[in-house]
Amino acid sequence: MAKGALPPSVEMMVAVAKELDTLDVSATGLAQLKQTLHHEWDWQQVGTGEHREATRLLQCLYMAALTMVGGIGTPGIRRVSIAYPEVSIQWASHATDVFAWGIWDEDARALVQHITQTVLGTRQPQWEMPGLLARPQGKLRYYLGALETLQQVYQGMMDHATLGRLNPTMDRVLLGVLMTHLPLDELNALLAKASHLLNDPLLSPGANVESSIVKVAILFDLAVDPDRSDVATFIGEVLIPRLTETLLNPRIRAQLMASMGTESGQYLQGLAQFYRTMITLIDRLT
Repeated sequence: MAKGALPPSVEMMVAVAKELDTLDVSATGLAQLKQTLHHEWDWQQVGTGEHREATRLLQCLYMAALTMVGGIGTPGIRRVSIAYPEVSIQWASHATDVFAWGIWDEDARALVQHITQTVLGTRQPQWEMPGLLARPQGKLRYYLGALETLQQVYQGMMDHATLGRLNPTMDRVLLGVLMTHLPLDELNALLAKASHLLNDPLLSPGANVESSIVKVAILFDLAVDPDRSDVATFIGEVLIPRLTETLLNPRIRAQLMASMGTESGQYLQGLAQFYRTMITLIDRLT
């Protein structure tokens, strides 16, 4: 991240909030948006400036789905740059996607397809309504649930039984957040075990915090690959029990809470409210 730049998650949240502020969300405005979204435009096609309001809304929704990819720190995204009306998203792979607010062109369509496949876990985008709205909204509901649990962790309310109920697939965002806040030696110990048991050198411990966090993102991305059922099994049978044991250590738990301190409080509350606002808006449009 460039010096002076906001973290990617914050940059995206601010950009989406600004765009939403300019949309007409009165009863009449929402009725027109709903008509356009559902009946007046074939989203599988591309255009230039038609239906700018509906396009901006759709872009807001899919960008919001990126705000907690892999955890609070969005390790899969290196940088978000905005030079209105253009938005540039640089991924951890150094690949870059660029789109312009309100323009439904090949770039905008390709980004939605990329997010659908890599973030929403769907091989092919569903260009028809209500699926085009429902899938990212489902991700936002998932993020909101993970945030609420994360706040419980920070408040010291998560116990052994709660951790034991975590689902290796559904709770991968939360598990990823917990892992990335561990001391580096504990995080690398978990990654070393994953690399060894799964026979996957991509998961070997990183040389620093940033590279190890990227390995965490790789691990949880593999967990939803239908060809890698061994990863989900590892998370459920090995990682969760080991993480539970680690977090019950008072020293490590204290370090975890201190590490999470900068991301608690107002920021987590603001992010949760952001998700609730987006979810409510989409409810009114479906």
